[in-house]
Amino acid sequence: MENLDPASGYDLYAPYYKKDHAHLDSFDWTIAGAWWREALAQLEAVVPAENRKGPLIALDAGCGDGRSLVRFEKWLAGHESATLQGFDLSPQMVKLASAKTHSATLGVLDVEDQQAREAWVQQRGRADLLSAFFLLVHIDREEDFFVAMRHLLAPKGILLMNTIPQRKPPVLVAGTKKFTILSHSHRLEAVREAGYDAGFDLVREHPVVEEDELISTVFWWAAPREVQ
Repeated sequence: MENLDPASGYDLYAPYYKKDHAHLDSFDWTIAGAWWREALAQLEAVVPAENRKGPLIALDAGCGDGRSLVRFEKWLAGHESATLQGFDLSPQMVKLASAKTHSATLGVLDVEDQQAREAWVQQRGRADLLSAFFLLVHIDREEDFFVAMRHLLAPKGILLMNTIPQRKPPVLVAGTKKFTILSHSHRLEAVREAGYDAGFDLVREHPVVEEDELISTVFWWAAPREVQ
């Protein structure tokens, strides 16, 4: 069976991705959604809007077809002090996300490409609140993930992310084609170590358990005070 790179695989699977939303939510959303709103409130309280140089930036890295973005956008309604951004490696996923959101600034970005990240930061600024769910699973080295996250985050920003104990990628079906998408397994100890080594402080860690089995771990990290 063909094992596709993430850009090609998600481009192919994009029209079918919505049917997986409920399943994906079971891995992260109860905790992630509550933490996201709490993090936004925390950031708004630290520096009142009238004292900021610009609006807070909430960025969804690996936004897919907008599964999380559409809910973030609803929660940001009335928050004139914050803006919403998102990117994904798959152009087709970004196209779907763009059709679902009204105020988010979206783009196609390979998060492991340092020059592309730098261009994004120069054009759109660094994120105060960065969410990255189901992104680490598509990056080989934990160190590379945290380097990218630090590059995208403003000093003292907040990173919310998850990791899943996936031993092999699921078989996906797009029409008559069956395939998998290249993914990587990460030990929790290695994730924690890489985060610490990149200068992050671990604020919270929450295991998501289903039928006595760990299916996901959600992390809240505080970014360093210095820009990477």
